[in-house]
Amino acid sequence: MTPQQENAVFECPENLDIASVSALHGVLCDWLNEHASLALDAGNVEKVDTAGIQLLCSLFVSAQKTPLKLTWQCVSTLIWDTAQRLDVTALLNLTADMIQDKPVGSEKT
Repeated sequence: MTPQQENAVFECPENLDIASVSALHGVLCDWLNEHASLALDAGNVEKVDTAGIQLLCSLFVSAQKTPLKLTWQCVSTLIWDTAQRLDVTALLNLTADMIQDKPVGSEKT
């Protein structure tokens, strides 16, 4: 399947936890099949657990096996701190300069 759109931005939900990863996995798979380049915006993530981080790790590992360009637009402090504690910042291609917490209520209209 040829990607239909390039340079897409996927805004991660506020809750990236075990309760949401199953549904999010399906959504992300669809996005990966539809875009040649995908940037993740995780600046609004307020809740994350190991299941959420595992989903992101799986996404990055899978993307390395394809021509898809997967990057970060920004990450919340919580994503950064959790990835550091789990020692997966390198796997997720995260750097501290990507931290950009979004104020509550800053959703796009």
